Amino acid sequence: MRDLPPTATLRAFEVATRHLTFTSAAQELHVTQSAVSHQLKHLEALWGVQLFERGKALRLTAAGAALAPIVREFFISLEATLGDLREQKDRVRLSVSTTYSFALKWLLPRLPRLSRQHPELLVSLDTTDKIIHFSHGQADVAIRLGKGNYPGLHSEFLFGEQVFPVASPELLRRVGTPQSPAELCCIFHCSRAMVPNWYRNGRYGFKPSGWPICRSRRASDLAIPT
Repeated sequence: MRDLPPTATLRAFEVATRHLTFTSAAQELHVTQSAVSHQLKHLEALWGVQLFERGKALRLTAAGAALAPIVREFFISLEATLGDLREQKDRVRLSVSTTYSFALKWLLPRLPRLSRQHPELLVSLDTTDKIIHFSHGQADVAIRLGKGNYPGLHSEFLFGEQVFPVASPELLRRVGTPQSPAELCCIFHCSRAMVPNWYRNGRYGFKPSGWPICRSRRASDLAIPT
């Protein structure tokens, strides 16, 4: 970090690499030509490399050509970050936690409209399937699949979901087409939260003794590319 020069010196170098004349660089920086020359000599002395070949016009050396895009990117990034910070200064940050599939397929497409309706909000998304703790400041709002019975928290019902089986033709050729809910549950794996009520209640002529569901891959259709 000791070799980092003042920002004004770096700025003089960046401008000089674009104009390649002291006159034009001085005009953009609103300083004298000698001031630009002094800044460049100071930078060359500090870094111990020659950055320009001087003549009727400036010409970058190999070292100068290597450093020019790095310094230019620094100023571009700095200006962009400062612009973002100024824009965020008077906005209210809303941290939302939800699952990746729900964010991708439902929430993200609707965020532009939310931003237009509420420009004062700055929404940040955290996608995870894990349980979060509001007391730890992990999020302001969470969207999850559930029944809404969360003690100590306020919940709003968004909409219900439909759960139905899908299978590839190749799988059906191997295991056959299930003819009953009981056969279906012996092929696919569901988490306890996704097991339908008819299975829990023992309907359709069988009882859910010991949850005899074979473990297999499962997927939400929200996570399946379309």
